[in-house]
Amino acid sequence: MEINGNLTLLTTLNGAVGGAVDEAGNNYCSEFNTGRIFKFTPDGNNSLYCSGLIGPTGIVVDDANQLMYVANYSGNSISVIDMSVAYPSPTTLASGGLINGPDGLVFAPNGDLISANFNNNSVQRITPEGSVSQFATLNGSPNSGYLVRRGDDYLITGAYGPSIYQMDSEGNVSSFAGTGAAGSSDGSLTVSQFDFPIFIALSASCDSLQIAVFNNGGRIRLITGLGAISNLDDILIGANVQVFPNPVSEQFQLNFELAESAFVQIHLLDSNGRMVRSLVEEQLPSGQFTQQFAVAAQLPEGAYMVHMLLQGDSLTYPIMIQR
Repeated sequence: MEINGNLTLLTTLNGAVGGAVDEAGNNYCSEFNTGRIFKFTPDGNNSLYCSGLIGPTGIVVDDANQLMYVANYSGNSISVIDMSVAYPSPTTLASGGLINGPDGLVFAPNGDLISANFNNNSVQRITPEGSVSQFATLNGSPNSGYLVRRGDDYLITGAYGPSIYQMDSEGNVSSFAGTGAAGSSDGSLTVSQFDFPIFIALSASCDSLQIAVFNNGGRIRLITGLGAISNLDDILIGANVQVFPNPVSEQFQLNFELAESAFVQIHLLDSNGRMVRSLVEEQLPSGQFTQQFAVAAQLPEGAYMVHMLLQGDSLTYPIMIQR
C-alpha cells in the first residue's frame, strides 16, 4: 500500500510519548497514562501489544534477540519484553537507585542501554543483565529528556535548559544547540533557541535532527547540515555478518561482504562491554571477507559479543563460548 502525506493510525491514545520501529516495519507506541504499548503494522492495523508498564516513555527494539526495552518514567525502572511470544508481559530489567524518571532510551555500540533521567539530569549505562552505572550528568537543572545516538556520540534534549546537549562515548557533555534561554529563534546552532524541547529523532543519514518542542504552541524544529554518516546497510552487503559456529569452542569464522573499501574495526567484547581482543582494525577492500579466529584457552565460558564498527555505525552479534 502506497501512502503519500499523513496517515492517522489511532486517535484515542492516552498520552503517546515514545515509539520504536522493528525491522519488519511495525510501529510501537507507548501510552503513558495507561501503562500500555500499541502496535501498528505496515498495512495500518493497530492492536494492544503489551500492558502492565508504569508510565512508559522511551522504547527501543533489539531485533536480533527479539527483545524490547521500555523506560518507565513513573516506575523509575527499565522493563524488558520478550517479542518472540504472542502475548508478551514486561519484566523488570533494572529499577530504583540511579534510575529516576527515565525518558530516553538508546543502544550503545556494545549493546548496553543508555538511559536519560528527567528528574535528576543524569544518564545511565545499563547492561543486558541489568547492571546500572552512571554515564554522564548534565550541568544545572535542564531536565534531560530523550536522546539519539549519532555514530559514537549522543544528542540529548534538555527541557528546562532549554538546549540540545552532546555526549561523547566517555560520557563527556557539551552544548550542541541552543542559547540556554527559552525562545523560538532560528539560526545557527549557537543562536537558535528552544522552549521545552522533548522528543528528538535523527534522519537515516544522520545529517538532520528533528526536535519536538512542547511549549509556545508546540513546534517541530529541524536542524540540518550536520554532515551525513554513511548508512551501514549501503556498505555491508545484506547488512549481515556471519559468525559461526555459535556456540564457539576453540575457534570461529567471521564472514561478511563490503560493497566498497572501508575502515573496519571488529572487537570481541565480554558481557560487560569490555574489549577482550581486537580482531580487525584495518582498511579493507570491497568484496568478501572470511577469516578464522582462535579462542584463547584461558577465556572463561559464557556470553560474549562480536562488535563491528564501520563508517560511524555499528553492529553487535552475541556469541556463546562453551567447551
